[in-house]
Amino acid sequence: MTVWLVGAGCGPPGFLTAAAAECIRGADDIVYDRLIHPDILQLARPGCRFHLVGKRESAHTLTQDGINELLVRLAREAQTRRQKTAGSARTRRGAGFPDPLNFFYFHPAGENKKNINKGSRELVPLRGTGRSPVALPIGEEGVVVRLKGGDPFVFGRGGEEAEFLEQNGIPWKAVPGVTSALGGAAFAGIPATHREDASSLTLATGHRRDMNDAGDDYWKEIAQTRGTVAIYMGTSNFSDVAERLSRFGRPPRTPASVVTWGGWGRAARIDGTLGEIEARATRGEISPPSVIYIGAAASRILRPDRGPLAGMQIVICRPYPECWETGRALEKLSADCYGLPLLSPENIDPGHSTEEMMNADWLVVTSPRGVARLMELARDVRLVRGRVVSIGAGTTAALAAAGIIPELEARGDSASLAGLLARHVRGGETVVFARNERGSDAPVKSAEIAGARVVVTPTYRMVPREVPGLEVMKEQWEMCGVDAVAFGSSALAEEYARAMGAPPNGAAVVAWGRACAATVEKIFGVSPVVMNTPDLSGLTGALISIGDVIRSSR
Repeated sequence: MTVWLVGAGCGPPGFLTAAAAECIRGADDIVYDRLIHPDILQLARPGCRFHLVGKRESAHTLTQDGINELLVRLAREAQTRRQKTAGSARTRRGAGFPDPLNFFYFHPAGENKKNINKGSRELVPLRGTGRSPVALPIGEEGVVVRLKGGDPFVFGRGGEEAEFLEQNGIPWKAVPGVTSALGGAAFAGIPATHREDASSLTLATGHRRDMNDAGDDYWKEIAQTRGTVAIYMGTSNFSDVAERLSRFGRPPRTPASVVTWGGWGRAARIDGTLGEIEARATRGEISPPSVIYIGAAASRILRPDRGPLAGMQIVICRPYPECWETGRALEKLSADCYGLPLLSPENIDPGHSTEEMMNADWLVVTSPRGVARLMELARDVRLVRGRVVSIGAGTTAALAAAGIIPELEARGDSASLAGLLARHVRGGETVVFARNERGSDAPVKSAEIAGARVVVTPTYRMVPREVPGLEVMKEQWEMCGVDAVAFGSSALAEEYARAMGAPPNGAAVVAWGRACAATVEKIFGVSPVVMNTPDLSGLTGALISIGDVIRSSR
């Protein structure tokens, strides 16, 4: 019966803290909003339940009261499940392992109850457990995560949710996140504080209701602060914000900047004065989500390094975790990436063929996932007696990590593998393909033509799966566009067509090899960019070429 209020940061998954990631991996229920990066949900374990409660202006999935009630309901349901399995769980943990409930800060049923001041905003932590307050819910049952963009307690209404949980006897704990005023400023080159310009930073909301509730005294205090002022949720109401700031002492010539989608690869910065930013907001030239920075520090034009994929919006259609690893690597080059793992591996028992794999003259392994499956079946690499052939640097690296150095490596797609086998396989030899149930026929036919005895042994298959956060992903595509969709195989292209239809308008298509390219052209009627090599380097090169075309057309 635990609720974690977790900040997801203000941009791509790289902003996620280690503590936040561990909470997500341990969650049974995740209640999330629209401003998180949807890939973060892919960290959750199988069976986790997802609840979208995101709010947009004039479009709320749930009211705040509804969100509060949902958190309490999920926590109580988790407690019921936990009680039913408590006996077996204690047996599994055994004596000497701590009760996970003792990890959490607040527990209203214990001795801390007397410390709660009902008339104050103080949230009282659980004390006296003798354990670290940063312990995470590893292996615990009944964990509810409330996942918010940025930081849950910085204009995220996390305080209200914590209060409601306490009032209903629900333990909770918060994990901070990188708020957009800080992460967005750093990525855009705005020093929130500066020794010469700003010795303080004030975070304020420009939301109309909050402004009206605050009154003139609040805005007078904000206007007269000497440091940097960062205003959240003020784009649609900035004329009122600027008028009050000017009325109470901030002249229209005060330096100001706006950062939209702060922290993301698509982030945009607009510089000017308070008066100029007000005029642009009035004309509708500034869109949410944005943070407006006012003060001398905003006049410093710093230029953080931008990678060759800066601002590109890229969809990576590969299985998990390959889509996650690829996306995070491309984000280091300043792209925004969305992983779309539409297919998931399912093991196949090869039965008696396992022995044949171990004793073959040639064992062909075509993917890192195939390597992992091979190790599960072989159990001992010394049982692999023949020469091993891999395709691509990723497969070779996976084999090396398992203690197997391949005799040959095909540096390309299945056609390259076919050519390699044709040159090295001799008549009468046995060639075993340990691979995906659905693999290219070209290497198989090549070995057969060489006179080899060929055995195709499927060790796994790819089956459709649901992608968490897909609705948020589609919303962000609609708002920001998509520049490229990369397909890792023919099967993924086919599943995309079945589940999603055609790629987004205007998006270029990248194919992971010639066989995949043929499938893409057949299904979608477009000529894809074919990667030179089936690895990250080949994908990066293809995307850079697409980005060059996009920039030249603007």
